[in-house]
Amino acid sequence: MIKSAIPEIHSSIIIEAASGEENQQEMYQTIAKYAREKQLDLHKILFRIGKDGETYKDIYTFGKEGYSTYSFSPIASDYPINFYDSSKLSTEEVLGGYMITEEPPANMIEEFYDMGIEITIERAQWPLYLASGLLLSIGQLFCMLFLCLFLALLFYKSSMRKKVGILETLGRSKAKLVCKDSLIDAAIFTVILAGFAWFYPYLHFLYPQILLWGIVGIIIMHISSSWVIYSWGSIADKIKG
Repeated sequence: MIKSAIPEIHSSIIIEAASGEENQQEMYQTIAKYAREKQLDLHKILFRIGKDGETYKDIYTFGKEGYSTYSFSPIASDYPINFYDSSKLSTEEVLGGYMITEEPPANMIEEFYDMGIEITIERAQWPLYLASGLLLSIGQLFCMLFLCLFLALLFYKSSMRKKVGILETLGRSKAKLVCKDSLIDAAIFTVILAGFAWFYPYLHFLYPQILLWGIVGIIIMHISSSWVIYSWGSIADKIKG
């Protein structure tokens, strides 16, 4: 799904049907005129197989200012990308998906219908896309890394049982230790994410959600691993190790 998108996508416009009164070129000109009048950029993404057998991602932009120079730096895992102005479209199918990075006009569906084009609008659901990514191979690896991290936390908590036992003997709460460990790991995670944001700034719209759920995950893992390790045994057992 992410390979079929562009940075900062707000919504997808799906052209489902078009009247037969205009040919493909005329329809594209109609869409280009609408983009200029409404001051929004519409992006059509097409995939093709090159002569070298590699998949290419071609992005055609109906620019708000006329001829478009839209582009962005692709991520390493994406397909090779070519950027074109919409005037380069000729016989390509009009029907299909288009993307915009801003709020679509309130009456966009009706306005396109008046032009003989039937569309639907779908708001981009990045949390859903990220969740579905967990079902892909990279997501499975991500889950395995979190599992390994949780097991590492269990071993770490086991090594801290004696310290926790001493704290409990002194009447101190182990919650402070858990909070301190959580804050340290959350800070490390934030620094690492900031490094990714530095190298991949065009994905900045994803980082707030990744930061939020990453920190929540860290806190949950610390609390659950602490409960698993610290909840069993007496204070004397904990001091013995």
